[in-house]
Amino acid sequence: MRLLPSARPLNTCKRKMLLCLPALRYSLALRCALAVLACIVLSPVSAGAEGYMPLGVGNQWYYENDLAETQLMTIIGEATVLGIVTRVRRQEMPTDLFENYWTRDGSGHLYLHGARNLLDDFEVAYHPPIRMVDAPLEEGKTWVTEGIRLYDLDGTPWGEDPFDYPLRVYFEGEVSVPAGLFYAYGIAWDQGPAVLQLASFTGHDLFGCRVLAGDRPLDGDITDWYSDGVGLVKHTTWAGGQHAFDLHWWSIPVSTEPCSWGRIKSLYR
Repeated sequence: MRLLPSARPLNTCKRKMLLCLPALRYSLALRCALAVLACIVLSPVSAGAEGYMPLGVGNQWYYENDLAETQLMTIIGEATVLGIVTRVRRQEMPTDLFENYWTRDGSGHLYLHGARNLLDDFEVAYHPPIRMVDAPLEEGKTWVTEGIRLYDLDGTPWGEDPFDYPLRVYFEGEVSVPAGLFYAYGIAWDQGPAVLQLASFTGHDLFGCRVLAGDRPLDGDITDWYSDGVGLVKHTTWAGGQHAFDLHWWSIPVSTEPCSWGRIKSLYR
């Protein structure tokens, strides 16, 4: 289901102008000019309809790293985690197979609810879910998910102390990968010492990927580069060392920008 952003409120001057439009007989040129104005007034301030990770079932992203290792991400369906219906993102690598569970709210925030490794018995659910993206993103923005507790996917508590998960946007700008040039936002931990390290006692990261106990990013090491309407154009794993996976292709339709020619024409159909 696509989440439609709310429109900005109209000021008094613009409201009066728009109320007068039905009485006008305007030329095609004037129609286009008014449509452009409507786009400016109605442009959303939050992430686009697809968000920073499009969650449509069947969406796919294919990556390779500097070792020529491959990774395929696929939204395969839905799963209920601690009573919440989520979308399942499955990640396939030559030596690993795992999945993680996601939702996106009406503001475009992206939440990680849990993970499961399909090659062993690791599984985990997070309550509250971890806010991985706080939309809209911009360089320097910070946020924290506080008081996170761990559970099995069936709701059995682990009994560990709660932890906080702070994140920061360390980069904003163009990112070049084999799939093309994208405007992206690089996100990393803001304060690592306060974060529980799953790898230290489970051998897995937050997403269900198998890692060694010493494999972990440092504060400020960008782990995910998100591009609005596309998803992850680059992401880093610490499975056996630090390796960045670059996007080579993806199979989701790219959303039409709010003020594109397609949107202008749609106003007059």
